[in-house]
Amino acid sequence: MKQKKIIPIFIFALLAVSSLFCAFTGISKFIQWRTLDANLFMPSGFRPINTTELLPEAFQWMSAAWACMCLCTFPCILQVFHGQKSQKETVPSIAADLYQQLQIHINDNTIVYKNLQLHSRRQIVVLLQYLLRDETHRISYPALNQLLGEHFYDNLPQSRRKISNLKYEMNQTLKDTPFILTNPSADELFLNTK
Repeated sequence: MKQKKIIPIFIFALLAVSSLFCAFTGISKFIQWRTLDANLFMPSGFRPINTTELLPEAFQWMSAAWACMCLCTFPCILQVFHGQKSQKETVPSIAADLYQQLQIHINDNTIVYKNLQLHSRRQIVVLLQYLLRDETHRISYPALNQLLGEHFYDNLPQSRRKISNLKYEMNQTLKDTPFILTNPSADELFLNTK
């Protein structure tokens, strides 16, 4: 495990040193070209180095430095994305364990979380059972018609009030558990963890 961490650090350091070396070499070639080319009074036959070769060489060294810097940042970017990915994977697994601890007994309208046994009305127990079984733990308002009755939601203020009351009653029932029913959008319910 330790060796896996040392190798990327070594590669990063090697690329960083290479980019610095290439940058300094390119800058020195450019400065050399400027000083030799600026001396216009010296005939070209007496110049110690042909100045036309220095400028392309300086650009080649600077291009190599740029490539090394890009290669240096690539592992850093991968590390950041890998860290975000692993963080995202751990949070749902913890939440999944919480969802599995919540049990619904539809026959006697009880909700069991660890040692806590809660009684509620039938609509809340049915809705909670649906939200637990759904992978996303979400339900849209129109889908409530199939679950709780055909005319439960018809996009009128009265039906929105019924959903608001249902949400309030469920949150009151689940207040001693780590769950809360929220509205992530205007027409959706989501069983979330606190």
